[in-house]
Amino acid sequence: MTRFRSLIKYAIVFITAVIISLTLWNFNLYLLFRNTSYSEDYDYIIYVENGFVKVKNGASGQIDFSGKNFSQILKYLFSFHAGVNEGLKIFIRRAYYNVSCDILLENCKYVKMVSDGAKLNLNGHTLTIKGESWENSNHNNIEGFTIIGGRLIIENSFMTTIKDCIFIDTNETITLLNSNGWTECTTIEHCYFINPKLGITFKTPMNNGTRSYANTEIKQCYFELRREGAVGIYVEPRADFNEGLIQNVRFWMGAMAEFNQTGILVKGSMLNTLMQNVVFESFAKNPEGIYGIILGENCDPPILGHGVVFCGNLTGSISNRYGKWLYWGKWIL
Repeated sequence: MTRFRSLIKYAIVFITAVIISLTLWNFNLYLLFRNTSYSEDYDYIIYVENGFVKVKNGASGQIDFSGKNFSQILKYLFSFHAGVNEGLKIFIRRAYYNVSCDILLENCKYVKMVSDGAKLNLNGHTLTIKGESWENSNHNNIEGFTIIGGRLIIENSFMTTIKDCIFIDTNETITLLNSNGWTECTTIEHCYFINPKLGITFKTPMNNGTRSYANTEIKQCYFELRREGAVGIYVEPRADFNEGLIQNVRFWMGAMAEFNQTGILVKGSMLNTLMQNVVFESFAKNPEGIYGIILGENCDPPILGHGVVFCGNLTGSISNRYGKWLYWGKWIL
């Protein structure tokens, strides 16, 4: 009887310990993910505590490593998982992070970098998603960041998604580049570009790159052009942004600089790319060289669908000095 009572006591102590451990674990997860709507599991959670950047293992709950240099920590994570990056998921808690060097996500598949509003000051550096070819870099996702003063490059990659991001004070903001093969089916969605020199650029291909950036979709994005010479979307010569979509996008121009600003500059091809519900709005009092769209000499224009609006005080809605045929709804102009 005494032995039976002892077993009961041990069982009660064990069950109590399990309940306390589970409660503490769930509370720890709550502290990590409060103020976020993300419910999935992450391989790593990065956050700032007492001046140190800490990396918590999402499976064990242990701090794998910590340090002062956010860039080196991120580079270490990707180098540590080199060759097995498929499906890697990283959550970066809301805080201010200084980036001190270029960061490369090379030959990654199904990688997710998600945040609830972390501010990454790139300090002129680049964050690059790159594959040897599109077969080596696909289905990667960056979501929920504020990126300051740097560039995001998508190179030789397939089905990359950039979502819910804010870009501030950048020269080249998002660059799509082909150096070997193509970069297609990119989605840039619900992003806000504040004071870019160039917002989204489809680069002239280099090395063994093709011209194709086909099926790229730019949706629910907003471009606030403040400086002289700013361009929202730039399709460079020999770059093909074909069979794509620009939908529910707005360009604000002329408020802080009244010279040489362009919503969309087309020097390459936008053949069969559809524009829907796109607004070009100028606040300039005396605009000089402020256009919604400029069509270059060797370009293929997009299709102007319903809801394409030019409002405010523009130098001209569309600069078409080379007489390109325009498809506007059911009309050919």
